[in-house]
Amino acid sequence: MPYHSEHLQSRQWYELPIALFCCIGLLAGSGGVSFANSKLTSPNEANFTLLPYASSQMLKKAYFVIDARPGEVLQQQLRVTNAGNIAGTARLTPVDATTGQAGGVVYLSSSRTQHNVGSWITVSTRQVTLAAGQSQIVPFQVTIPNDALSGQYVGGIVAQNMALQQTTDSNSKGNFQVAIQRLTIIPVELKLPGPVIEQLVINGIQIGGYNSEQAANISLQNTGNVMIQPHGSLQIMDTYGSILQNLTINIDTFLPRTSINYPAYIRGKALGTGTYRATLTLNYGHAHVLHYTTPLTVTQQQIEQTFGTPPGLQTPWGSISLPLWTIILIALAAIIVLFTTGQKLYQLIIGRHKRGGATNWQAGNTHKRPDTLHNNKKNKVA
Repeated sequence: MPYHSEHLQSRQWYELPIALFCCIGLLAGSGGVSFANSKLTSPNEANFTLLPYASSQMLKKAYFVIDARPGEVLQQQLRVTNAGNIAGTARLTPVDATTGQAGGVVYLSSSRTQHNVGSWITVSTRQVTLAAGQSQIVPFQVTIPNDALSGQYVGGIVAQNMALQQTTDSNSKGNFQVAIQRLTIIPVELKLPGPVIEQLVINGIQIGGYNSEQAANISLQNTGNVMIQPHGSLQIMDTYGSILQNLTINIDTFLPRTSINYPAYIRGKALGTGTYRATLTLNYGHAHVLHYTTPLTVTQQQIEQTFGTPPGLQTPWGSISLPLWTIILIALAAIIVLFTTGQKLYQLIIGRHKRGGATNWQAGNTHKRPDTLHNNKKNKVA
């Protein structure tokens, strides 16, 4: 399959908006990663930084952006520096990148199997030991598979400080020790030539949430081959079309070939059990627009999972959920009220009709009623 670089040159590529020397705190024994400020470094600790390196001069970018072709083998170099004040050892590991649930680039744990950029990179040494202030140039190789498709690919190289930092925290049960292992990541972005495809697909919207925060979870997939940053709005309406929620959607960098479950958090009063309608509009890429409308159902189970005990909720008119026995009692009460009201109305109409008839014969002249005349005639004959 031929690859045409002019396709990529004619379209704007999104640059990777990443802070590169992101010092990461990793709780020992867990797979959770959280970003931490490098100022939190202990006074007696090694602190590793990573930068691209070229023999002629330092590169202008603080991360790797590499143009490549399928089947190509590329040689690159990385400068590892210990910016701390004691000696330390760092383990270097290539990793894949993916998209966080709210958007933005996140990196897979080095303990997981890597499938894309993380598996294409081979570092010349997996471990470096540096004195305080010392640097070392580490070559690495990027091997592009022959069947790699066009588009953008993102991964990175992680420098994992082998020394565990011990910190003390406390709660109501007392003090406890937390072991933190610091990671530094430098992104590696690869661009393979070919047609640019911008395509966003939605798989549905569901109401969920946790810790008393209700959210409309939007299942999205970037099926294109370039990064996008979707933005727009989500409206949630009741069965009569009244807008209950008008939520702004701003998704940070959405990597190609990844999917997310974006949480749009409900504002103000939460949605109660019932049926609603959601309308999503997202703009992305070069003048692309995604329109999507779907019914939404909120169940009692979802409410309990989110809040435990439900707070004051919005309930759509026409979709109020009641137990069957309550509905039957309400129906019987309505029938009794209608029957009683009907009887009283009937009696009132009949009473007025009778009074109206008697008045007609007594008013206006002295003519007698027919039955009176008949009786008088009988009396005269007698």
